[in-house]
Amino acid sequence: MAEENIDDLHRQIKELESKVAYLNSQLKQENRFGLQWIDVPEAFDAESENKIPILEEVPELAIPNDDGKPTHILIEGDNYHALTCLNYTHQGKVDVIYIDPPYNTGSDGFTYKDKRFLDKFPDGTALKATHPLRHSAWLSFMNKRLVLAKGLLKPNGVIFISIDENEYANLKLLCEKIFPGGNVTELVWQKRKGGGNDSTYVATDHEYILIYRKKAKDDNDKKWRIPYAPEYLKRYKFQDEIGLYYFDTLSRPGLNNPIIYDVECPDGSIIKDGTWQISEKTFIAEKERGDVVFVKNDDGGYTVMHKIRMPEGKVFRSIINNVTNKDAADEMLAYLGHKKMFSNPKPTGLITQLLQMPFSSRDLVVVDFFAGSGTTLHACEILNENDGGTRKCILVQSADKTYTFDNNGNKKAVKGCEVAFDKGFDNIAEITYKRIANTMNGCDGEYESEDVLYRWKISASNIKNAKSKIEDLDNARRMYENSYEQFITTIEDNCLILKGVTTNKQQVPPLGNSLKYYRTSFVGSNASSQATDEDKTILAQKAGCLLALAENTLYEQKTTDNYQIFKDKDKEVWTAVYFEEDKRRPFDEFVDDVQNLKGQKNVYIFSFGDVGSFEAYFDDDPHVQIKGIPQPILAIYKSLNS
Repeated sequence: MAEENIDDLHRQIKELESKVAYLNSQLKQENRFGLQWIDVPEAFDAESENKIPILEEVPELAIPNDDGKPTHILIEGDNYHALTCLNYTHQGKVDVIYIDPPYNTGSDGFTYKDKRFLDKFPDGTALKATHPLRHSAWLSFMNKRLVLAKGLLKPNGVIFISIDENEYANLKLLCEKIFPGGNVTELVWQKRKGGGNDSTYVATDHEYILIYRKKAKDDNDKKWRIPYAPEYLKRYKFQDEIGLYYFDTLSRPGLNNPIIYDVECPDGSIIKDGTWQISEKTFIAEKERGDVVFVKNDDGGYTVMHKIRMPEGKVFRSIINNVTNKDAADEMLAYLGHKKMFSNPKPTGLITQLLQMPFSSRDLVVVDFFAGSGTTLHACEILNENDGGTRKCILVQSADKTYTFDNNGNKKAVKGCEVAFDKGFDNIAEITYKRIANTMNGCDGEYESEDVLYRWKISASNIKNAKSKIEDLDNARRMYENSYEQFITTIEDNCLILKGVTTNKQQVPPLGNSLKYYRTSFVGSNASSQATDEDKTILAQKAGCLLALAENTLYEQKTTDNYQIFKDKDKEVWTAVYFEEDKRRPFDEFVDDVQNLKGQKNVYIFSFGDVGSFEAYFDDDPHVQIKGIPQPILAIYKSLNS
């Protein structure tokens, strides 16, 4: 072989080796593609940093209703700690999560407690648009909470997340990381119609709702549907052994791409070259099934009819434009007495649609850990009222104050909480609770009525007359100034519109349902990963609410210095907790109480080791299931931090 050819081969080999080395180096670099951010450590209150989170009931804030409807949960506290507790009580039990987190617009007041600078900013730092770590802090905040939220979902569970353009792209990539392969779609919600003229470039009328499932999509997934409106279903007037249906004519003359074939009638006559809405193969199948009917006409011929069966539901569209933020403001007025009681609430009409989308079941567990004004729970109540469902909702809302202090030590309202502070609400959780109480028990509410007082259609040909038309609008306002409390000027559908607004009183009817109120609390002197025997003992003594919540036995029936007994609201299901290490006389009393209970009994016994030795006490009771505490609680908590 010529020397130049050998040199050329060596050169090619060197080039290939160099390419292989480069590709290998690229493969070794993890996360080269995807979302990257600086993890900003989050600080919590000093008392919670090195303690174990639990839930404690606030009995005086319970809302009882003996109406056979579900009991919902409101947890007051930081949602990170609440989600930690819920990962013990509800891990893998939740059907749907809906959240409306801070949008991090740079002006919405979203505050983050950066652990590194807590001495300078003990109440956290407001993330303004110019903050160098604005997006990193928000992603650090959301990442921790979404990871905990994923643990709550059932394998086929779904999470809906409202967001706008500020963090949409980042949130989508974060969700791709946490829920790989689980993206369902993104919905566009048209939150307003008209207005928005103060926008910088274009009037932004929409927000997004990201939808992710816990498990990846597969070929067996069915199309999501929601129930049809009652008016639509009125057409299904007939019913057979298969279900509801109505009759429709098969003939479809005048189609652009006609389906033509002959049809034989009952008397043997033939409809030649008929034009039909279904194929001949489908027609034959429907006829054999008894779904085709021949109706004799006055002229002796036949009209061919077939059964149109009621579908499972209406296919959900990706654009939601049938409910707006005005509806949400109206609900704030009706249930809390002011449209601006809470900043940017969502309307119940939006949430009810989402909750009906992924599941046909009416018995769902729903979680919202950015509860805000409580819209999600209200939506569950509405659905339960409409269809007799038993949806149960768990809300989490922080006790963030509606006020801060000025330089003179005087209280002043936090941005966005001016009305709530003026109305005497000390914190956001009070707003959530007040709305829930009013939806469950009814209230003396208010609503607004609007009248269009002036309308002018704007076009290219008449825009030169705008000045005189605006004067006409002002004249109309002056004419009606004593008849209306408020005037609204908007541009809708290319029309300049003046509306007059009047506030009216109304009695808001009760929806029933019940509520249990809990607060996050902390026990021990060490985090769960370093819990001492003393910490474990204290945890066992304070774990009753966690255990009752885990078993859905929320109603305490008995409490002593050594044990507690809880019951389901409507069923003979019990949770009995013996939380003392001492197993002498008080334990015998506990055993007697448990044996006297009728129904299913979940018995929790404090033990540093195996609880199998206690089975002998309940050998003759097949309805007893013995479980240990506090080790399983600590095991869950430790796994969350691993």
